[in-house]
Amino acid sequence: MTHNIILPKLSDAMHQATMKGWLKSIGETLMKGEAIAEVETGSVIMPIMSTVEGIIKEFLIKEDEVVSIGTTIAIVVENEKKEILSENIKTNDNIIGEGEKDNVDFQDLDKRVTICNRDDYIFVTKEIDYEGILAKKKNCNNDGDENITSNDIIMYAVIMALKDIPEINCLNNVVYESINLAFCVNTEAVSHYPVLPIASAKNINLLSSETKRIIHAIRNGKLEEVNFNQPTFTIYNLGADGMNSFFILPSTETCCLSFTSPISKPIVTDNNEVVVGKLLKFCLSSNQKNINSTMCAAFLNRLSEIINND
Repeated sequence: MTHNIILPKLSDAMHQATMKGWLKSIGETLMKGEAIAEVETGSVIMPIMSTVEGIIKEFLIKEDEVVSIGTTIAIVVENEKKEILSENIKTNDNIIGEGEKDNVDFQDLDKRVTICNRDDYIFVTKEIDYEGILAKKKNCNNDGDENITSNDIIMYAVIMALKDIPEINCLNNVVYESINLAFCVNTEAVSHYPVLPIASAKNINLLSSETKRIIHAIRNGKLEEVNFNQPTFTIYNLGADGMNSFFILPSTETCCLSFTSPISKPIVTDNNEVVVGKLLKFCLSSNQKNINSTMCAAFLNRLSEIINND
């Protein structure tokens, strides 16, 4: 069986794009969610992610050719190799508890079991004062109008931190100028990872309204209204699932930032007084070869500064 890979709509204003180059070769195996090509639209270069898995049979578009949305750009032949399936692992079993075994079996969204070694991943954690988020939330919500949520504040702070530490904004080991922010939306059946394209161009109000629109569309089954292509960074709000001591392996080839619900802990103030404060635990995980723990730590430190000081 053959499958067509088409040029998706990567932004609301996009009508066409220029092919900048292929990232794979004919005859190579292509995984679902893997970048196959790069295109330029609106002076921004973005990857095209495969929605299918198989062997690349043919490229239909040449480099520097202008392509319209919906055009078939490549043909993929279904791989006859059988996938290993498991009925015993739940969709969110790619969440790993601290202190668990090094070799971990985890399952991605299409029920395929992947074996990974935990040593292949970098996990860097940091606790950030929740009061900074609450203060920014209060400042944003004028006249008691509760439109901006704590999650909005965190997402916007992440975008600002990615601007300052752009090396973290990468896909398949390629750093991108455009920030395409994926975030998790859970339904009763499955977890979805919609993407906010060119998120750095949105102010916090637009970011908030667009996020709410996407969540509403997904939970009402209107997936055709949602973009799932080309994430360059992923956020997972574990606090929404009631978790406070777990982190997540990236389910896409991006860095993944997970964070918990607020945890009450004793903290020391600037006056050396011990008080009970609320902290969020953030964990940045990555399997990108060009990212090391120093970069991850720098990102989390910058995120903390943005939340509490900027």
